[in-house]
Amino acid sequence: MIIKNIKLIIVSIVIGCLTIAGYWIYNNFKLEKVSVDIQTEAANDPLLAAKQLLERMKTPVVTIQNLPKDELDSQDTLILLQYNSILNEKNTQQLLEWVDSGGNLIIVSDVVHDNTQDIVTQPDLLLSKLNIFQYQNESPTKAEPVGFIWQKYKLKVLFDPNYYLTVDDNEPAQDISDNYGSHLLQYYYGTGIIIILSDLSFIENDKIATYDHAQFLWHLTHFERQETKVWFLNHVPKNIEGGLAGETNNWNTSTKMPTLLTLIWTHMWTVVISAIILLLFWLWSVSQRFGPLIPISKPIRRRLLEHIEASGNFLWRQGKTATLLNDARQSLIQQINRTHPNWNQLSYSQLSNQLAQRCGLSATEIEDALSNKNTDLVQTIQIFSKIRKTL
Repeated sequence: MIIKNIKLIIVSIVIGCLTIAGYWIYNNFKLEKVSVDIQTEAANDPLLAAKQLLERMKTPVVTIQNLPKDELDSQDTLILLQYNSILNEKNTQQLLEWVDSGGNLIIVSDVVHDNTQDIVTQPDLLLSKLNIFQYQNESPTKAEPVGFIWQKYKLKVLFDPNYYLTVDDNEPAQDISDNYGSHLLQYYYGTGIIIILSDLSFIENDKIATYDHAQFLWHLTHFERQETKVWFLNHVPKNIEGGLAGETNNWNTSTKMPTLLTLIWTHMWTVVISAIILLLFWLWSVSQRFGPLIPISKPIRRRLLEHIEASGNFLWRQGKTATLLNDARQSLIQQINRTHPNWNQLSYSQLSNQLAQRCGLSATEIEDALSNKNTDLVQTIQIFSKIRKTL
């Protein structure tokens, strides 16, 4: 009975203190809109927020203006923004060889084709090899977010309706499109990945916090890899770079806003001390008990295999067999690379001949399964299973 009365008194005191604090805050603070000029760095770099987000998520970020020579790792991600003026046949081939070894290449072309003619002054060498072209819509209406599933996550992204992609005789592993056309094409190239985007405006400073843009950026840069280093290649001509460097703003760096904790202690130190005292009383009250504690039964934990099986059944019912095949294919290729590193540079035809000698299957069946020509899920998985047992 005494303990109940003490708890009732403590609750009453807490409610009273919170009421007094709320009344004091209401009479001493008011919400105002303050206009703040954007910093020079953010004004010159529309992707600054995206880069800082990746760095806060423990992902190294490097901004470059030319293709790195030997610094790229097979697990790195390279995002090409303005690049066509520095590409030639040699470095384009080197870039594709890096992707073939496992790299993740994200492309946003700076070459737009005319709807009436496919002739451009300086064609995109990289996308031309993939038979992919970018066009501009003549009169798009209001942009609407596109809903899609990416790596089992349901996302919404607002692409720029002014631009869209087309592809000739090169079916992608994944195609994200809306009424205006395709905005993302994803391909497997050797053991690596190529992702072509119509635009990257959805991760600019003023848009990355809307819809699922931040989450989609993370999935793009970490696609089928746990850890990565992200390279942003943005080749800016010297005349444009100089113009940006000469811009000024009215940001006053000498004025700093006090932190929230400083403001609370300055104006509400009595409330803070009272809250600490009440917390100590509450901890003392809850520490008093009579008799043993009632044992809590352990929660039932499902096996990891059950979650994997449920995910596979879901994709099967949704008609996403291509996703299952791609995951199984990438897993097999990674296992082959681990057990036989010297096969890493072999083509699908050569690799199929090597595997056929080991597992007793025909080279044609293996090559069809590895190159995505065989779309039968059961048959392809059986082939992959036989190959795994012989590795």
